[in-house]
Amino acid sequence: MGKTLKTKIEYTAREAAFLSLIRLIKTDGYANIETETAAAKYNLKDDDKALYTALVMGVTDRAISLDWLIGQFSSRKPEKLDRDVLTVLRLGFYQLFYMDRIPDHAAVNETVELAKTFCAKGAAVSGFVNAVMRSALRGRDKLKWPDIDHDRVFALSVRHSLPEWIVRLWLESYPDNAEALMEYANSTPPLTLRVNTLKTTAESLKDKIATEGFKADLHTDTPYSITTDASYIFLTDKYPGEFFVQDRASQIASEAFGAETGESILDACAAPGGKSFYSALRMNNEGKVVSCDIHKNKPALIFSGAEALGITIIEPVLSDSSKPDKRFKKKMFDRVLCDVPCSGLGVIAKKPDIRYKDREQIKELPEKQYAILENCSNYVKSGGIIMYSTCTLVPDENEGVANRFTKSHPEFEYISSRTLFPNTDGCDGFYYSLWKRK
Repeated sequence: MGKTLKTKIEYTAREAAFLSLIRLIKTDGYANIETETAAAKYNLKDDDKALYTALVMGVTDRAISLDWLIGQFSSRKPEKLDRDVLTVLRLGFYQLFYMDRIPDHAAVNETVELAKTFCAKGAAVSGFVNAVMRSALRGRDKLKWPDIDHDRVFALSVRHSLPEWIVRLWLESYPDNAEALMEYANSTPPLTLRVNTLKTTAESLKDKIATEGFKADLHTDTPYSITTDASYIFLTDKYPGEFFVQDRASQIASEAFGAETGESILDACAAPGGKSFYSALRMNNEGKVVSCDIHKNKPALIFSGAEALGITIIEPVLSDSSKPDKRFKKKMFDRVLCDVPCSGLGVIAKKPDIRYKDREQIKELPEKQYAILENCSNYVKSGGIIMYSTCTLVPDENEGVANRFTKSHPEFEYISSRTLFPNTDGCDGFYYSLWKRK
């Protein structure tokens, strides 16, 4: 077991990254959430924050690739290494193989220092880490990655750091997009904002961001979105309530959902609230949006988000949308949105931990998703619309659920469906389907 530094006041980026990665292993947490709070937790200097984030997210992204690489240069297999030693080596190998701006000597020396600080049997382990790092440095240029022609699934799994079941699923389900999806999984997507049209316009906000020296682009197919490289814009107070963060995929789906002024809307699985906010803005803050979530703390978060935007028509409600709710009457709403809990494979680039989900648990999702869709369909008025959507790219969770609903509910007329791909649509992977009650 490694050492802990309980009395240290300030940590380097690499030390903080090690501690965060160990914490993620212990808690089965999410890297994007961990990095949001780390600057204060580890008292990082400003110039260390970017390196820290790159290391935590990068090692999480590339764990499968890194373990294969370590196995090429270590006398011991990665799965046989102590957890702390393996984490130190992953950090070192990520710097050697994936970070162009880190000098080789710094990657080696700092990794050895990490081993001395955090790993048990310091001298012996640091010597082993030093030997593995220097072996990788000598052999890096001659390294041969697995041959795609010999075993395509394994080779793509190692190259793109994805479990073989995801590689196989995408190759079989989306042959024209599969390898582009794998590339996207390890990319850094741009930040996309949804403009709050109660307070400003897309053009005005774009110009305001540009005057700060950041890139800001508008999109014709999502009229209220701005893509920007101002990655920490949501942490400043220069744009009070003028936007919220929402990927273009969600905005495209929200436009297709089509909420209109004065309507009654049910958002069945609303947290963190983006689609409820989008609908309320599209309705010009006139009408009613009931935003449900099953988790006790989420309605309050939705309310505070709406309040910050100046939206007054949202009513957050604690509710399990897979079961009947006596507060909602049959044929009560003009539109119902079922943006269901899913495996999230369309947003791996933003949430890299998703790739390591238990495949067996994912297989259980379609039944839960269908239960939400079927239950909430009871609340749709005659002539009203229901949408089913996910942020995943798994046919069983998408077309499988939608086709089952179409066949089982002749009282609904199928309208349309769409699968969004990062490489062709420039957004997260996403799916939605629409029906109208006859």
